[in-house]
Amino acid sequence: MTLVTLRARQRNSATPLSFFYGIISNMQAINKILNVYTLVVLNVGIIFAAVFIGNGTVFYTTGIIHIFAIVFVFLAFSSLYRRYYIADPILQKSFLRGTLWAFAIFSLSHVVEFIGFKILGNYSDELWAAVVNFYLLSLCVIIIGAEVFLKRIRRRSSFVLWPVLCLSVFLCISSVWYLTNPGSVSLELDEITPYLYTGATVLVGIFAVVDIRKIGSVVPLLGSFSRAFAPVIFLVVTAALVSIFYEVHDHIEIHEYHLIYLSHFIFYASQSGIYVAFRSLDYVTGVQKEIKNLIEDKEKRKE
Repeated sequence: MTLVTLRARQRNSATPLSFFYGIISNMQAINKILNVYTLVVLNVGIIFAAVFIGNGTVFYTTGIIHIFAIVFVFLAFSSLYRRYYIADPILQKSFLRGTLWAFAIFSLSHVVEFIGFKILGNYSDELWAAVVNFYLLSLCVIIIGAEVFLKRIRRRSSFVLWPVLCLSVFLCISSVWYLTNPGSVSLELDEITPYLYTGATVLVGIFAVVDIRKIGSVVPLLGSFSRAFAPVIFLVVTAALVSIFYEVHDHIEIHEYHLIYLSHFIFYASQSGIYVAFRSLDYVTGVQKEIKNLIEDKEKRKE
């Protein structure tokens, strides 16, 4: 099947994601410009603008800091989506689809953060906890996609899959609870909650990195992709940890918005990393054949 045919299928497919194709297909000029170096310049430029424009508070008071987060998520989304229909079908229906959902959750987290800030006028513990939940849920969805893919091509137990599914359900329920019940959670440093969140965040991050690296080891052609993607998880985890310990600003006498900036700057870097990681798939060929061979070997072993 030719690339032209695949692109035509992508345009005509009746998936919810097809709504975005018209926009993404017209981003070729931007995609030609964006690379590791221009993304670094873009990130540094945003940092300088946030710190120096309007005494460093404009991005915070207007909510622009969240708008940029959504823009970076969209860039990462576009990088994956442009390659979604030319990927291996099994990889597409598991890991890549999970990653697309993760992007949606990342975007939702910043929409909720922006709306919560505008309604409440400040950042409450409940809002911070809900944002961390969204970050964790995004990582869980990536793990689920990776686990489904690995289970499909290798004999693999559900040791990781089911606990992560249960955690995902808990994160969804608790997020709704936090956002609708003021005072339902405390992230004060003398409470146990931030430390439980830290443990969960680090653990989920480790599982995500292990699964992504496992994809690279099982499918060697995806090795460079998995090596580029793994550091992204570290950045997402770091951004979440900054959010978990935002109460530290009361103890070290810094402004709350400084921690908000730090968390978002790290998040921007993570989405930039995802953009670069998925662009690396442009230089990979033969993945479908390799995955097909792996599945055939698995079926033979069953016999």
